[in-house]
This record gives sequence, C-alpha cells and structure tokens, in this order.
Amino acid sequence: MSRERKPHTPDDHTQPKGRRRRSARGRWTAAAIAVALTMATPTTPAAADQQPRQFLYVAAESEVVVIDTETDTPTAGVPVENPGSLVITPDGRHVYAAGSKGMVIAIDTATNTVTRPIPVAPAPSSMAITPDGARLYVAHNASDIVTVIDTSTNTVIAVVPVGGHPDDVAVTPDSRRVYVTNTNANSVSVIDTATSTIAATIPLGDLPKGVAITPDGHKAYVACSGSVAVIDTTTETVAATIKDAPSDNPPMVSPDGTRVYVAAWRGLLSVIETATDTVMSTIRTAVEARAMAITPDGFRLYVASWIGVTQVIDTATNQVLADIIPTGWPPRMQITPDGSRLYIGASSWPLLAAVDTKLNRLVNILNVGRVYGGMAITPAPPKVKTSVSLTASPDPVTAGTFVTLTATVTETPAPAKAAGRLSSTPTGNVTFFDYTATLGVIPLTNGTAAFSTSALTPGPHRITARYNGDDSHTASRTPPFILMITPPAPDTPPCAEPIEGEEPRPCPQKLHKRDQHPRSPHKRHQSCSASHRKPPCHHTGR
Repeated sequence: MSRERKPHTPDDHTQPKGRRRRSARGRWTAAAIAVALTMATPTTPAAADQQPRQFLYVAAESEVVVIDTETDTPTAGVPVENPGSLVITPDGRHVYAAGSKGMVIAIDTATNTVTRPIPVAPAPSSMAITPDGARLYVAHNASDIVTVIDTSTNTVIAVVPVGGHPDDVAVTPDSRRVYVTNTNANSVSVIDTATSTIAATIPLGDLPKGVAITPDGHKAYVACSGSVAVIDTTTETVAATIKDAPSDNPPMVSPDGTRVYVAAWRGLLSVIETATDTVMSTIRTAVEARAMAITPDGFRLYVASWIGVTQVIDTATNQVLADIIPTGWPPRMQITPDGSRLYIGASSWPLLAAVDTKLNRLVNILNVGRVYGGMAITPAPPKVKTSVSLTASPDPVTAGTFVTLTATVTETPAPAKAAGRLSSTPTGNVTFFDYTATLGVIPLTNGTAAFSTSALTPGPHRITARYNGDDSHTASRTPPFILMITPPAPDTPPCAEPIEGEEPRPCPQKLHKRDQHPRSPHKRHQSCSASHRKPPCHHTGR
C-alpha cells in the first residue's frame, strides 16, 4: 500500500504518539535530535543536470519505504513483513527484501509494487546480487545454506550447503565467485556461480564475520575476531593475516581499492593499505562503532556508533573532521550515488536523518518508522573507470632543487570512440600527497596534471596522486611512489673576496703528493672558510 508521509524538519519538536523516549547512556531520542538541530535549515538536494532521480528504499517496521532523494520526500510504502536485508539490481529495476518468514520479496521499482514473493528457507539474512544482475545469493544463518535465485524468473534454482552460521555474502566483480563467511565454522565458503557448488572452503581465524572484495577482484578481506584475513582469490588461500587491525564489523573497501577500513568497538579504526596489506594508520573514533559508509569518490568516510554519534573522516589525512549529528542505535547508513546526501536510520527511533555531506549537517528528518533492516538506493548511470600514473623528474633529486610530479589520468580500459560521445578525456583535479600531507591540487589539462616543488626535505617521501573524478569518470588513486631527496653537496668555500688594502686570497689548489709531505719545502695556500676572512688567511707567501 502506497501512502504519502509528511517529512519532519528540524523545527518539528514533537514526538510521534505512542513512542517512548529512550535515555540510555549516550542514546539520542528523536525529540533530542530535533532540539539539538533547531538551527538547521531543511534543504532540497540540487539535482544534477540530465541525471535521473535516485530513490532510496528503507526497510522499516512493516514495509519498505520509498524516498525521492531529490526532494527528501517519502513517496510510497511497499508492505513487507519485518523486512531485513535489501539489495537492488544493477539496472535499478528490482529491489529484493529479505522477509522474516522464509520469503524474499521482489519489488518492481517502476511501480513500487511486489512483483513476486519468493519462498526460501527460514531466516534469510545477508544477501548479495551479482554485478551482472543474473543471480541473487541469500544466506540463511539458521540452516547453514545459501539460496540461489534466478532474477530473470524470480525462482530458486539452487540451494548450496555452507559452513555453520553463514553471516555475510560478497560477489567478485566478474560474477564468477561468491564468498560466504561462516561464523561458527571459522571458515569461508567459495561458491562457483556457474555450477552453484562449493569451489573451496578456506579455514580462517576466530569468528569470521564480514567480507569485502576489492574492485579488481584479486583480494577478499575478512573481518575476524581481532584480525583481518586477506584471501587471494586466484589461489583461494589466505595470503596474509593482519593482526594489528581489530575488527568487530564488516570491512569496507575504498572505491579505488587502495584502502580497507575496519572498525573495532573499542574506538579504533584501522586503515589498511591493500598494496602491502599493512596498517598504514589507526584512527581514534567513538567507541562501539557499528556502521560505515564512504562517498563514491572515496574522499569522506562516515562512522556511526552505538553511543549516538556519526563521525566524518578525511580519508586523505586520516583525521576526524567532525561529529556531525547525534544518531540512534543501531545505526544504518546509505549514501547517494553522487555523494551529496547521507541517510541515517536506526531501530531506536522512528525517523530517518538526511545529512548534507558538503556541510556535514543534518538538513531533513523524515518520518519513516523504525529502521530495523537495511537500505538500498537506485544506481546512477555508470561512470567510466579511470587509473592514474605518477612520475617524478628528476628522480632522485637534490634537496633545494625543483622536482616535477606528473599525474596522467586515463580511462580503464581505454574505450572505443562511441557515436555521439563528445570527449573521452577525464577532467577535474588531481591532489598530490606526501604521505597524508597535501602538496597541491592541480586541474587536469588533456588528462595530465603537473606539480613542481623545491620544498621537500632530504630523505624518502611517500608520494601519491588522487584523481577526484568528474560527472562521467570515477575517482582513482596511484599506488605509493617513493621519491628520494638527497642532501645537498657539502659547501666548498669560494675564493675570498678581496679585503680593502690587502691582496686577494688565491683560490684553493689541489695539493700534489710532494706538497702533502710534512717536510716538503713547498707550501701551498690553505683554504679557509668565508667567515674567517682576516689575516693571515688572506695573505699569500711561502
């Protein structure tokens, strides 16, 4: 049943009837949020030119609520009993909701009506859809199986036994493999999507929970109790175990695949560099982190905790920028494809917060009911992937002299010229970093940006370049590039300037062997520092 819902604004301080306030430690109620943000002004997101609208689907108490993200307005409610996990097809035509009574509900996004309820095993939990949109994989943690659904017919085509208590599901970018974490079995099951059979079972550390796969599909990162396991997807073996990255939540891979973020309940966020599989930074955050979301360009990471705060992290500097708003618990988050809006819901309040990511401020509150399940958003038109290369000239370079860093952004793979396509050259800016310090932001010219500096100190410098993307190209980043700055050569005293009334000192001469002998009758003029320009230094003689 569809129905209009009146969005709350920060000026609506009243609490819905029948709702009791929660005042447990650090927990924020809906009324408290409204009071805390009375100075906020509700705004409407600006729609990008010629971009289709995006709709947010929210698993609320007894329905899936549909929100127009252009106006922050709930437009429909699709009845689904106790909806949980939500996924959306890559073409945006269908949303799948895990129901509580052994059903997966297929929703037509054109009409926001139920296309078909699909009977599955009890307790469907985590779900993942293949990038080609052909298959939906549903984990059942009560029955230790994964159900495979053909999305073209919305029917079950296979049931795959896995390990004890399957917790999370992830699909490789090529749609060939599905990784399932088995919490009670301390393992990961790998499903071959062509045959719907187990291709490998990988033993891991204690309590593997969430799993995330890099955009190139080469690695899968699994959050275990107190560590992160790195799986080589080619060999289906554990390539590394990162002990100094405690995690209590599913990992999150940056859009460019160069970073993995894992959050621990005790207030630590570990930043893993995928090139080396080592922790490059540890960020102090609010305790009891529960959910993360990252902007499509990878520039901002949002971490929401159980204690009622959502923090904004600058991924370039790995610093906390702001505590933007009080939030409910446990939090769920979703970012729009253009990165302009962040939506935060929770089961402890009946409202959905809309945050302007540019301002890092709550701008709208929507009455959608308590959010017990997930959120999903219709995709934006696909962007062309990019890669960045980085060179330095000269390399190495002497301290105090100029070095030029040149970043070249190209499409990956290089596309054929399509009919009607105006340009295939990326535009926008490239930011150059020395470790986490920003060196400069340079606009692209014909796909290239160059930055020159003479301020680098002697020693190794870890240089990276990050392309911020544009309307049709994805953001990307270079691997670290070690630039060696050598110390300048020792100062050679110059010939002394003549002192008035005295003969000038000759330039230093190289001593021959016979002149170096202590008994040699020949004495050469000895050089002295420029600061000692006084007799006898400036006199000549034998």
